Amino acid sequence: MKRKLQIEDKHVVFTLKAHEPRYRIEDVIKAASLVLKRRNDVVFLIGGSGSLKPFHENLASKLGISNSVIFLGKIPYQKLPCFYSVCDVFVNPALGEGFGIVTAEAMASGKPVIAVKRYGSIDLVLDHVNGFLVDPRSPEQIAEKILWLIEHPDDAKQMGMNGRKIVEERFDVEKRIDRIIEVYEEVISKGI
Repeated sequence: MKRKLQIEDKHVVFTLKAHEPRYRIEDVIKAASLVLKRRNDVVFLIGGSGSLKPFHENLASKLGISNSVIFLGKIPYQKLPCFYSVCDVFVNPALGEGFGIVTAEAMASGKPVIAVKRYGSIDLVLDHVNGFLVDPRSPEQIAEKILWLIEHPDDAKQMGMNGRKIVEERFDVEKRIDRIIEVYEEVISKGI
Protein backbone atom coordinates (compact mmCIF):
# COMPACT_ATOMS: atom_id res chain seq x y z
CA MET A 1 0.00 0.00 0.00
CA LYS A 2 2.82 2.42 0.83
CA ARG A 3 4.48 1.67 -2.49
CA LYS A 4 1.19 2.12 -4.35
CA LEU A 5 0.68 5.53 -2.69
CA GLN A 6 4.39 6.39 -3.12
CA ILE A 7 4.86 7.08 0.58
CA GLU A 8 7.42 4.40 1.50
CA ASP A 9 9.70 6.82 3.34
CA LYS A 10 6.95 8.63 5.28
CA HIS A 11 5.34 8.41 8.68
CA VAL A 12 1.63 7.86 8.08
CA VAL A 13 -1.25 9.43 9.98
CA PHE A 14 -4.65 7.92 9.09
CA THR A 15 -8.14 9.30 9.66
CA LEU A 16 -11.36 7.61 8.58
CA LYS A 17 -14.55 9.60 9.05
CA ALA A 18 -17.34 11.04 6.95
CA HIS A 19 -16.70 14.57 5.76
CA GLU A 20 -19.55 15.99 7.84
CA PRO A 21 -19.51 18.78 10.47
CA ARG A 22 -19.52 16.66 13.64
CA TYR A 23 -16.52 14.62 12.52
CA ARG A 24 -14.18 17.65 12.40
CA ILE A 25 -11.88 16.52 9.57
CA GLU A 26 -10.75 20.16 9.36
CA ASP A 27 -9.06 19.74 12.74
CA VAL A 28 -6.88 16.97 11.30
CA ILE A 29 -6.02 19.10 8.27
CA LYS A 30 -5.09 22.07 10.47
CA ALA A 31 -3.04 19.73 12.68
CA ALA A 32 -1.35 18.41 9.53
CA SER A 33 -0.29 21.94 8.66
CA LEU A 34 1.30 22.35 12.10
CA VAL A 35 3.06 18.98 11.94
CA LEU A 36 4.38 19.63 8.44
CA LYS A 37 5.95 22.91 9.58
CA ARG A 38 8.21 20.82 11.82
CA ARG A 39 8.63 17.65 9.76
CA ASN A 40 8.48 16.93 6.05
CA ASP A 41 8.47 13.14 6.44
CA VAL A 42 4.80 12.78 7.41
CA VAL A 43 1.81 12.10 5.18
CA PHE A 44 -1.85 12.25 6.14
CA LEU A 45 -4.32 9.75 4.68
CA ILE A 46 -7.94 10.80 5.02
CA GLY A 47 -10.60 8.24 4.15
CA GLY A 48 -14.28 8.94 3.75
CA SER A 49 -16.70 10.95 1.70
CA GLY A 50 -19.37 13.52 2.48
CA SER A 51 -20.69 17.00 1.90
CA LEU A 52 -17.61 18.79 3.27
CA LYS A 53 -15.02 16.90 1.24
CA PRO A 54 -14.55 19.73 -1.31
CA PHE A 55 -14.19 22.19 1.58
CA HIS A 56 -11.54 19.98 3.21
CA GLU A 57 -9.62 19.56 -0.05
CA ASN A 58 -9.70 23.34 -0.53
CA LEU A 59 -8.50 23.88 3.05
CA ALA A 60 -5.50 21.59 2.46
CA SER A 61 -4.74 23.52 -0.72
CA LYS A 62 -5.04 26.92 1.03
CA LEU A 63 -2.68 25.73 3.77
CA GLY A 64 -0.20 24.60 1.11
CA ILE A 65 -0.17 20.96 2.23
CA SER A 66 -2.01 19.23 -0.63
CA ASN A 67 1.10 17.19 -1.49
CA SER A 68 1.13 15.69 2.02
CA VAL A 69 -2.61 15.10 2.50
CA ILE A 70 -4.15 12.29 0.45
CA PHE A 71 -7.94 12.18 0.28
CA LEU A 72 -8.80 8.53 -0.31
CA GLY A 73 -12.56 8.83 -0.63
CA LYS A 74 -14.77 5.99 0.51
CA ILE A 75 -12.68 2.91 1.27
CA PRO A 76 -14.25 -0.54 0.77
CA TYR A 77 -14.45 -2.35 4.11
CA GLN A 78 -12.28 -5.26 2.92
CA LYS A 79 -9.43 -2.81 2.12
CA LEU A 80 -9.45 -1.06 5.52
CA PRO A 81 -6.93 -3.44 7.12
CA CYS A 82 -4.35 -2.31 4.54
CA PHE A 83 -4.71 1.31 5.63
CA TYR A 84 -4.64 0.50 9.33
CA SER A 85 -1.53 -1.60 8.79
CA VAL A 86 0.46 1.16 7.04
CA CYS A 87 -0.37 3.93 9.49
CA ASP A 88 1.78 4.90 12.43
CA VAL A 89 -0.94 6.93 14.16
CA PHE A 90 -4.72 6.90 13.89
CA VAL A 91 -6.67 10.11 14.59
CA ASN A 92 -10.40 10.24 15.36
CA PRO A 93 -11.37 13.94 15.60
CA ALA A 94 -15.13 13.29 16.02
CA LEU A 95 -16.98 15.39 18.56
CA GLY A 96 -18.82 12.29 19.69
CA GLU A 97 -20.28 9.02 18.53
CA GLY A 98 -22.11 6.12 20.10
CA PHE A 99 -19.26 3.68 19.64
CA GLY A 100 -16.04 4.52 17.83
CA ILE A 101 -15.80 1.48 15.58
CA VAL A 102 -12.90 2.95 13.57
CA THR A 103 -11.08 3.67 16.82
CA ALA A 104 -11.58 0.07 17.93
CA GLU A 105 -10.42 -1.18 14.52
CA ALA A 106 -7.26 0.93 14.72
CA MET A 107 -6.62 -0.38 18.23
CA ALA A 108 -7.18 -3.97 17.04
CA SER A 109 -4.54 -3.25 14.39
CA GLY A 110 -2.07 -2.30 17.13
CA LYS A 111 -2.00 1.42 16.39
CA PRO A 112 -1.85 4.27 18.91
CA VAL A 113 -4.94 6.46 18.74
CA ILE A 114 -5.54 10.17 19.19
CA ALA A 115 -9.18 10.96 19.91
CA VAL A 116 -11.34 13.73 21.31
CA LYS A 117 -12.42 13.71 24.97
CA ARG A 118 -16.06 12.93 24.22
CA TYR A 119 -18.45 10.01 24.57
CA GLY A 120 -17.52 7.06 22.42
CA SER A 121 -13.80 7.74 22.46
CA ILE A 122 -13.42 8.03 26.22
CA ASP A 123 -14.78 4.49 26.52
CA LEU A 124 -11.96 3.17 24.32
CA VAL A 125 -8.92 5.40 24.62
CA LEU A 126 -7.04 5.43 27.91
CA ASP A 127 -4.94 8.58 27.90
CA HIS A 128 -1.21 7.80 27.82
CA VAL A 129 -1.97 4.04 27.76
CA ASN A 130 -3.16 3.23 24.24
CA GLY A 131 -3.11 6.75 22.85
CA PHE A 132 -4.07 10.27 23.76
CA LEU A 133 -7.28 12.15 24.44
CA VAL A 134 -7.37 15.77 23.31
CA ASP A 135 -9.80 18.64 23.77
CA PRO A 136 -12.52 19.08 21.14
CA ARG A 137 -11.67 21.41 18.26
CA SER A 138 -7.98 21.43 19.12
CA PRO A 139 -5.74 20.98 16.07
CA GLU A 140 -2.79 22.19 18.17
CA GLN A 141 -3.18 19.32 20.64
CA ILE A 142 -3.68 16.81 17.83
CA ALA A 143 -0.47 18.03 16.17
CA GLU A 144 1.44 17.92 19.46
CA LYS A 145 0.39 14.30 20.08
CA ILE A 146 1.14 13.22 16.49
CA LEU A 147 4.63 14.66 16.79
CA TRP A 148 5.16 13.01 20.18
CA LEU A 149 4.15 9.59 18.83
CA ILE A 150 6.40 9.93 15.77
CA GLU A 151 9.33 11.07 17.91
CA HIS A 152 8.83 8.29 20.48
CA PRO A 153 8.41 5.16 18.31
CA ASP A 154 9.01 2.67 21.13
CA ASP A 155 6.34 4.30 23.29
CA ALA A 156 4.00 4.52 20.31
CA LYS A 157 4.48 0.82 19.61
CA GLN A 158 3.76 -0.02 23.26
CA MET A 159 0.60 2.10 23.16
CA GLY A 160 -0.49 0.23 20.04
CA MET A 161 0.10 -3.12 21.75
CA ASN A 162 -1.84 -1.88 24.79
CA GLY A 163 -4.73 -0.91 22.52
CA ARG A 164 -4.76 -4.32 20.87
CA LYS A 165 -4.84 -5.99 24.28
CA ILE A 166 -7.77 -3.81 25.37
CA VAL A 167 -9.74 -4.75 22.25
CA GLU A 168 -8.95 -8.43 22.72
CA GLU A 169 -10.11 -8.32 26.34
CA ARG A 170 -13.27 -6.27 25.79
CA PHE A 171 -14.47 -7.39 22.39
CA ASP A 172 -13.35 -10.98 21.83
CA VAL A 173 -16.39 -12.84 20.49
CA GLU A 174 -15.74 -16.01 22.51
CA LYS A 175 -15.40 -14.05 25.75
CA ARG A 176 -18.57 -12.10 25.02
CA ILE A 177 -20.50 -15.31 24.29
CA ASP A 178 -19.22 -16.83 27.54
CA ARG A 179 -20.33 -13.71 29.43
CA ILE A 180 -23.82 -13.82 27.86
CA ILE A 181 -24.15 -17.49 28.86
CA GLU A 182 -23.07 -16.57 32.43
CA VAL A 183 -25.77 -13.89 32.60
CA TYR A 184 -28.45 -16.30 31.32
CA GLU A 185 -27.37 -18.99 33.80
CA GLU A 186 -27.47 -16.46 36.63
CA VAL A 187 -30.96 -15.29 35.66
CA ILE A 188 -32.22 -18.89 35.32
CA SER A 189 -30.71 -19.92 38.68
CA LYS A 190 -32.55 -17.04 40.39
CA GLY A 191 -35.82 -18.02 38.73
CA ILE A 192 -36.31 -14.59 37.22
